[in-house]
Amino acid sequence: MNKQLPISRRKIMKLASAGALWLANPLVLPRAHAQGIPKRFYVFCKPGGMYFSSWIKQGASGLEYGSAVQSLAPFKDKTMVVANMFNNVARDKHHHMRGMSTMLTGVDPVGSDTSPAGGKSLDQFIADKIKLDGSLRSLEIGLKPAGKVNGETRMVYDGPGAARVVEGNPAKVFDRVFSDLKTTGGAGASSVLDRRQRVLDRVNRHVKLLSNELVGEDKIKLDKHLATVETLEARLLKAIESSGGACAVGNPSAGLSVPEEADLLMDLAAQAFICGATNVGSFMISQGAGKLKYEWLPETAPYTKGMNWHGITHQLPRNTNEAKAWYVAADKWELDLLARFLKQLDETPEDGGTMLDHSVVLLCGEIRNPNGHAHKGMTWALFGGNATTNWKYNSWVKADSNLHQLHTSIGRAFGLPWDKFGKVNGHLAKIEA
Repeated sequence: MNKQLPISRRKIMKLASAGALWLANPLVLPRAHAQGIPKRFYVFCKPGGMYFSSWIKQGASGLEYGSAVQSLAPFKDKTMVVANMFNNVARDKHHHMRGMSTMLTGVDPVGSDTSPAGGKSLDQFIADKIKLDGSLRSLEIGLKPAGKVNGETRMVYDGPGAARVVEGNPAKVFDRVFSDLKTTGGAGASSVLDRRQRVLDRVNRHVKLLSNELVGEDKIKLDKHLATVETLEARLLKAIESSGGACAVGNPSAGLSVPEEADLLMDLAAQAFICGATNVGSFMISQGAGKLKYEWLPETAPYTKGMNWHGITHQLPRNTNEAKAWYVAADKWELDLLARFLKQLDETPEDGGTMLDHSVVLLCGEIRNPNGHAHKGMTWALFGGNATTNWKYNSWVKADSNLHQLHTSIGRAFGLPWDKFGKVNGHLAKIEA
C-alpha cells in the first residue's frame, strides 16, 4: 500500500539534504513503472577474472556453492550462472583494456585498442528506458577507481568515448545521493556537518510523526530508511573526524581501512536503490586487471609485498596451494561485498516480494581468469529479477555463445525491442525457462 503522506513531496524536498531526499522518494507519490519489467538494474564488476574451482557449480538439485561464494548461497533461488561465453568484439587483444571497454558496449573502442569504448553501455540503454523523473540517471561507484580514463579503467559510457564519472569518495557519493548541501566560500567541515545534522534532525522529527500514520509495508520501509540513514551519517562523520575534519576539501576515505571504505560504498549503493534516488548503477573494484592490494587478508600478506592483484596473479604459479589460497581469499572478499548489496535489497519488501525480486544485478568481469587473460569461456551471473523474468534461476546455463547475446536478452527483459546488441546479432534463448 502506498498511502499519501499528510505533507507534500515539495515540502519534504525543501527540507532536503541527506535525510529528506532519501525519505521523500520511496513513499510519496507512487512512481510508475512499465508493467512486467524489472524496476532496477545494477552492474557489479569484479575485474581480473576469478578462480573458478571455488565458484558455483550445477548440482543435482540446483546450484552448489564453493568456498569463495558461500555468502551468495542464500540467493540461489534468485541466481542464474551463465557460463562458457566469449567476447568476440574483444578478440583476445589487449586483454584487460579491450575486454573492459567492449564488455558492456559490444563495439570496438574509439581510436586504438587501449582507447575508451566506442559506444553506449548496456546499463545506460536501460537507464533510457527506466529512469524516473526526479531521480539520478545512474550512480557509478568505484573502490579506489583510477583517475585516468582509458579502455581499462572505465566500463560505463553515455556514448563513443564518453565515459561516465566514477566516484570513489564515500562522502561525495553520500552528498550526491542524499544531500543538496554545497560548500561555498571556503566553509569549513564543522559548518557543513552542523548544517547537515540540523537538517537530518529536523527531517527525523517529521518522519517519526508520519510513521505513526503508516501501516504494513510502508511503515517497515520508512522505519528502516530512517535507521539506516542515521547509521550511514554516523559512519561518515566518524571517517571525516579521523581524517582531520576536512569535509569540504578532504577525502574521508583517509580515515577508513579499505574494507571499511568498501562496505560503506556498497551500503550507499544499496540505499540509493532503496530510497528511490536512482534505479540504475554500477560498482567496480579498482579497474581492469585488478589493481587493488589485499594486504588485510591473511592469505595474501606473505605474497603482497607492494604488489597488487594483477602483479601477484602473474607472479604466483596458478596451481600451487599458495596461489589457490590467495585467489580464493580475494574472490571471497569481493563476492562478500556483492552479497552485502544483495542482502539489503532482499530484506526490503516490495510489491508482495522483495526489492531484489524486482531488480536485476549483473556480476561480470573483463576476462575469464586471473592469469589466462582469455575472452573465451567466460562466466557471469545474474541475480534477482525473478518477479518479472522467465529466466532459469537456481541453475548453471552453458551458453556456448557471445556474451553480447546475453545483453540483448537482458535488454528485452526491460522491454527494449532488441534483436542485437552492439555488433552481435541474436539473443540468448538458453537462459529462458
